[in-house]
Amino acid sequence: KELTAKEQKLNTRFLADVDKTMREGASQCCYYACANPAVKNLYKCAGCGIAKYCSKKHQALDWKWEHKVECTKSIPQFVLEEIQSDRERHLRGDYSKIE
Repeated sequence: KELTAKEQKLNTRFLADVDKTMREGASQCCYYACANPAVKNLYKCAGCGIAKYCSKKHQALDWKWEHKVECTKSIPQFVLEEIQSDRERHLRGDYSKIE
């Protein structure tokens, strides 16, 4: 199924945000229960460099809660390469399905 112009515009904007986050990391604390996620000084995950936290405590809690299974440090290299290839293809506007 081809994307409509509206879907492509939304997808392009979303993918640009994802690309920025992949390059620069999160812009706020990634711990789901953080009461003040938009602080200026954030600690970066040493594994992926994407997730950031307002405190070492939130980083440890999020590791146990969620980040341990989603951190790129935990994902096999061939899967990361596939994801990166798909992202680059989508950023070029190629939304075709790969079999």
